[in-house]
Amino acid sequence: MGGESKAEYIIQQLNVGNAKKIALLMVLAFIFFHGLIHVRYGTDSCKWLLSRGRFKGDKEWLTVRLYDASILPARHPTMFPLPGLLGNENHFVFIGDTRLRMLYEAFINHLHPSDDDNGSLVDSPANLEFLDMKLKLRVNYIYANDVARGMVEEFSTWRKDEDPPSLIVASCTYGTFQAGNTTEEIIKSFALNMTHLVRPMEEVLGKKVHVLWKLQDPIVEDKAPKEWKGLTNDDIDAINRATQGVLKYTTVPLWASSRLIAQGLLDEAVDGVHLGPLALRHDVQILLNMYCNDYMNFNDGTCCSSAEPYTILQVVTYAILGVCVALSVAMLLRRWMQQLRGQTLYTPLNQPGNADATSPIYALATLAFIMGYFYLCDRTNFFMKENKYYSEFSFWIPVGKLALLMVLAFIFFHGLIHVRYGTDSCKWLLSRGRFKGDKEWQPYGCMMHRYSQQDTRRCFRYLAFWGNENHFVFIGDTRLRMLYEAFINHLHPSDDDNGSLVDSPANLEFLDMKLKLRVNYIYANDVARGMVEEFSTWRKDEDPPSLIVASCTYGTFQAGNTTEEIIKSFALNMTHLVRPMEEVLGKKVHVLWKLQDPIVEDKAPKEWKGLTNDDIDAINRATQGVLKYTTVPLWASSRLIAQGLLDEAVDGVHLGPLALRHDVQILLNMYCNDYMNFNDGTCCSSAEPYTILQVVTYAILGVCVALSVAMLLRRWMQQLRGQTLYTPLNQPGNADATSPIYAVATLAFIMGYFYLCDRTNFFMKENKYYSEFSFWIPVGRFTKVLHRDETDELKGWMQLVILVYHMTGAERILPIHMHIKVLISGYLFLSGYGHFTYMWQTGNAGLVRFFQILFRLNFVTILLCLCMNRPYQFYYFVPLISFWYCLIYVVLALPPHITAATVDANPYQYLYLAAKFVSLLAVSTIFYMSEVFFERIFVTRPWKALFVTTDDDIHEWWYRWKLDRYTITSGMVFAAIFHVAQKYAVFDDNNHGNLFSRRISLTATLAAVGGVGFYTTFSFLCRNKQECEEIHSYIVFIPIIGYIVLRNISGILRTRYSSFFAWFGRISLELFICQYHIWLAADRHGVLVLLPGFPTLNVIITSFIFICASHEVHRLTLVLLPYAVPSDWKLAVRNFVAFLIILIPIARYDGMF
Repeated sequence: MGGESKAEYIIQQLNVGNAKKIALLMVLAFIFFHGLIHVRYGTDSCKWLLSRGRFKGDKEWLTVRLYDASILPARHPTMFPLPGLLGNENHFVFIGDTRLRMLYEAFINHLHPSDDDNGSLVDSPANLEFLDMKLKLRVNYIYANDVARGMVEEFSTWRKDEDPPSLIVASCTYGTFQAGNTTEEIIKSFALNMTHLVRPMEEVLGKKVHVLWKLQDPIVEDKAPKEWKGLTNDDIDAINRATQGVLKYTTVPLWASSRLIAQGLLDEAVDGVHLGPLALRHDVQILLNMYCNDYMNFNDGTCCSSAEPYTILQVVTYAILGVCVALSVAMLLRRWMQQLRGQTLYTPLNQPGNADATSPIYALATLAFIMGYFYLCDRTNFFMKENKYYSEFSFWIPVGKLALLMVLAFIFFHGLIHVRYGTDSCKWLLSRGRFKGDKEWQPYGCMMHRYSQQDTRRCFRYLAFWGNENHFVFIGDTRLRMLYEAFINHLHPSDDDNGSLVDSPANLEFLDMKLKLRVNYIYANDVARGMVEEFSTWRKDEDPPSLIVASCTYGTFQAGNTTEEIIKSFALNMTHLVRPMEEVLGKKVHVLWKLQDPIVEDKAPKEWKGLTNDDIDAINRATQGVLKYTTVPLWASSRLIAQGLLDEAVDGVHLGPLALRHDVQILLNMYCNDYMNFNDGTCCSSAEPYTILQVVTYAILGVCVALSVAMLLRRWMQQLRGQTLYTPLNQPGNADATSPIYAVATLAFIMGYFYLCDRTNFFMKENKYYSEFSFWIPVGRFTKVLHRDETDELKGWMQLVILVYHMTGAERILPIHMHIKVLISGYLFLSGYGHFTYMWQTGNAGLVRFFQILFRLNFVTILLCLCMNRPYQFYYFVPLISFWYCLIYVVLALPPHITAATVDANPYQYLYLAAKFVSLLAVSTIFYMSEVFFERIFVTRPWKALFVTTDDDIHEWWYRWKLDRYTITSGMVFAAIFHVAQKYAVFDDNNHGNLFSRRISLTATLAAVGGVGFYTTFSFLCRNKQECEEIHSYIVFIPIIGYIVLRNISGILRTRYSSFFAWFGRISLELFICQYHIWLAADRHGVLVLLPGFPTLNVIITSFIFICASHEVHRLTLVLLPYAVPSDWKLAVRNFVAFLIILIPIARYDGMF
């Protein structure tokens, strides 16, 4: 692997060729898996059709792992004639109790008999018969409520009949079954009767007749009619178990899936006993699939159908491909034998793979395997199949599982990296990295803070306060002196800071008494006795330097001509230096050996002309060889920086200012990051310590996980014992999917992932980088209006743009920054519009809805505050929108309560509404006019903790609040004007045409374009961010209303919307919150890295997981909502009071009281 690290080697293996190998291994693994299934259970797909399945959305039944074709009634005229044409009579018999008669009648009704098809229904006191001469169809129902002599005789008759029925469905119990009270004696008697029936059924089966024994369906005990009141599902369960016990080791098929269907659709049972129409329809479809699929060859019906027979052409084709496979194997064996004999030592490697990779025989052999896989998948029943079905739930469940697997895989991957290389991020800082745009340096796997002069002095002052002397030593040749001087220049010494520069012929020193700072440069152009003595002195010194950077070669290095003897001599001198350096390291001194930088040979001065980059590489390899197994850190990233900025080298030899600046920044990050706690500086910094509150929160979540695991284990054990025969199937997933314990347990795993991403150094992180290209890539097209789908669409594309803005760090570009502020204001504007519209139209100002909205807005945020140890104000958007919603509620709920209905009765209430709006604007203005008054209100305990940051600072809240102090109110005013105009028919949005007449529409369009253009022009012309944001508050409604007019004035646009953006809009709040920790990193200051070295692929992977997690959080919030906020207002208030009681110890812990 040369000089590359193990991690780098692993990353390099992630290529197309290896991906194909992984795919091949996966195919072989699945072939093995499915092969085992077929060996164990056989290849008859009817077993799956009759035994298992699940409900999809809209209560559609899906047979487990196999297609279940929906045979439409229109196909029946062509369906039954085929067996009839082949000489078969389509004779169906249903023999059993009254519940089986319902299935018989559903089967007949499915055919829609009429006069022209010769269908007739013959009814006798107990038995029924349907005939259709055209289709050679006869369907009989034979009443039998007991497994007795009558049923045995019927099967015995069919056993002797030369033309027995085509399909027989049987199901019954015993005579007094409806009365219940099933005793062991009755069960034994029933089982005995069943054993008498087994032989006749098996003999009928031997005549190629389809025979099914249908298990008894469950009932709704509370809804059952009087004659069924004594029966319970336990009785039915006992009968079914007895039936299974008798037929378990026979060839008689048990129809168990019908019971699962009935169980899933119990709420639709007609009288609590007999199946509803939907369950009967599913049962009929199963029977038709079983009987017809093997004849009709429907593409979407593989249940009970044989594999497609192969043709001669297929045989010939696969024979040719097989010959190619044989030839390819022979060629590979021949090559292998030659290699063993040493005859093909030199094999060309300058092509993909090896010499066979481009051989047509090898290509055809590969194609043979691929075609074989195609055939296995699509022309056989070897692999299982399912019907297509789309729903949001069915789409996201497998995606969520895939995201979980990816998270576990990356945890395993990063765990291996930490086990192999340790958890010290300084190794990544000093060893590897890459250039981003504008030649900014990005270390491998960690974030590098850009230290200003103020930051640097602040770091040194902090360390000096705690008694540390900031002593830096640079010992080496003239190229290292350039780094020393760049380090000094970074501090900008002047007379008022006690900085002074003392120059001797070889050595330099800089002092700063205020900072307790001393920086020395010691000239050494050779790894000789002088350097060894310097390190020996520091080894014995009680107060050694804080950081030592060393780099030199040998005396005649500039002359070049590096021979093996010189290299060996240099390596020997380096070995003498190792022990002193390691002993200095043992005194907690940062020691770095800086590799030699490359040069521009053509630009090198005269005295360097003999030196080449090959000589420099030889010296660096020797250094690496000596220090490889020591604890002395090698500073290799400086050489990569120099190599990337060679064109800026001053004289072709000494580094340019940008390269030196990057090197200085690396040194400062290594020295200061662990003390300064910068959010965007994770290199060489320790993980944030956890708090007691975090421990308690995760302990509670852990208890929920333990309870959830216990519940799942209990259910699993019950299933193994056969105690949970009746499992509800009429909901997505299983019964635990909507359980609050299960929901909180799932949230526990998500919060754990959040913590691992953003509160530890387990995953790597990188700095943001903005470029116009990276910002504008994801923008797409969209269409739609101001109903729910349109507002969701608007929120969706706005949120995606905001996410890209945060990812790319585009906040320093003022026009982009201001347009993003418009998008955030637009979200608040829509919030004001939506909440006003709801209360205006419904008049619902109840506490339940109030608490529901607050719960949906704040649940995840509060949980993250507890789990991630961040103040509520950290997620600034949620406090902002929650505050304004509370204000909206108070203003609109206070009497007089104004709605669309009340203004119709009393038009004077428009004045009250206007007064409320003016009051709201006045309060906002008063708060804005006096920041002192504002702070006095919001820093009052106990709600102070809701509005201050970690540093107990209110200014962040002041900044966010004043930026949109009129936005919510403008949204409400716009909603009021909109609904009043709609009421008085100023415009008509009930059709597909334009909102206004042609002239007014053109005028409004021009005005809207002017409004949007006005704000864009303003954002480019204003001089600084503060000035822009000050004016923004007064004019932001102009581009928002302009967009709404442009989006809705045309019928073509208004009546369409983007479901893609609307989908993201529905989870926009979760996307906004979750991005802080599992998409971005370091509290939104950096970018999370799961796959180092591949930034684009990393963004794709982290984005995928991030969206899945956000969607899951959104779903879990809705699951927990009815439990947290019941529909009864008294219970909702009770839960709110309980929440406040829980907050008391947390509040005391945070100093709220």
